[in-house]
Amino acid sequence: MPGSLIGDKKNSNPSPKDRPLTKKECGVVKLVCFSSFCWTIIILITAEIAVRVSRPLRFVKVPGIILQDQDPIAEEVSILRTGSSNTNTLLLGTSLLRNVTAFADAAQENRHLTSDSWNRYFQAKTLDRLLKSNFDLNAKSLNIFVGGGFFYDSWLLLEIAVKSKHPPKFVILTVAPKDFLDSTRPLSDSHVKLSLKLRAKDLEEGTEISATSLANKFSRYYQLKSEYRCILETMVCSALGRAPSIYAALNGTVLKGPKVELCNTDEAIDMENHLAEAETATLNSYYSSVYESSRRETLCEQTKFLEQALSLLKEQNIKCLVVAMPLSKKHAEVLPTDLANAFTEKLAETCSTAKVCLFDLTNDQRFRADDYHDLVHLNKKGSLKFWDVLIEELKKAKLLSPSFTNNFNN
Repeated sequence: MPGSLIGDKKNSNPSPKDRPLTKKECGVVKLVCFSSFCWTIIILITAEIAVRVSRPLRFVKVPGIILQDQDPIAEEVSILRTGSSNTNTLLLGTSLLRNVTAFADAAQENRHLTSDSWNRYFQAKTLDRLLKSNFDLNAKSLNIFVGGGFFYDSWLLLEIAVKSKHPPKFVILTVAPKDFLDSTRPLSDSHVKLSLKLRAKDLEEGTEISATSLANKFSRYYQLKSEYRCILETMVCSALGRAPSIYAALNGTVLKGPKVELCNTDEAIDMENHLAEAETATLNSYYSSVYESSRRETLCEQTKFLEQALSLLKEQNIKCLVVAMPLSKKHAEVLPTDLANAFTEKLAETCSTAKVCLFDLTNDQRFRADDYHDLVHLNKKGSLKFWDVLIEELKKAKLLSPSFTNNFNN
């Protein structure tokens, strides 16, 4: 019958799924499944991905060395360069800013922060909530900090953010005297500048890959590997009690005892209590040495970067607010009066010339001794108070007008 003939014809041509593999296909399968070369490549790629995702070096402590897995600046630069349509407000500063954002949010959500999550906390939910409830501003904030940096670091990051695909509509620059007065190291030691040199630059728009970009990609790969070598070298030299290099040997540097330690980055940070006396003394000594070596030239140099930052924001029609962070009375005892006055006057003059609003909370009496964790960092209680004070000052200054809010939300 025609039907059966057609059926027989169909059965006589088996589907590709049912047919046996050709010799060529068998060879490819054997190459993929049984070739040691292919499996070596697969294992190396898997290991590389695992290392980059898990960042194991964040658990390793080597005195005097900040390893790539422990450095949040590269991640911050990447976030700023890429830009995000989900954020419209940028907060820039040092660890003083990171404290008030991270710990205020942690207090609101009744949770603990670890050192790793603190380093990589880029939100400011408490500020967003307060801006919405008080000004109907739909803020989605991104907070970026450079620990122990110059203001120059904030300027470099701001420049990257403004040139991104999604520049911010509102910028809050937080500053403190140390950002403008630290003369203990040259400007070439800028954290962000060094990070930009060491880390690969993101590719520009387009499909062309320059030789420089490609070289940077390779250098980034080998830099991570060199850090593992550095740890191994330090451990071996420590075990043998030998100097790590000829230069170190000539300078009398000999490693004695374990210099590579494991640290628990998942341990909750205690910001409720004040520092112990020994730690407070160490911090006092550090700030004293910073301010003793301070020069007026450094203040003028850093102020120029603030002027450039305010000028850039004005050119791009981005609203800006400068906030001088609150500092404890103990910090005031360490900071010489002439330097404190010079910083205050220079900051006020710069903001006035640029017609930018300045909230100087440096010696604000609303912050008391029990609001501080140490000389400069606010604890959870102080962090929550900081945002309430900021909103109060914003209301007084009438900085966020209805017309700005409408344009901001659209």
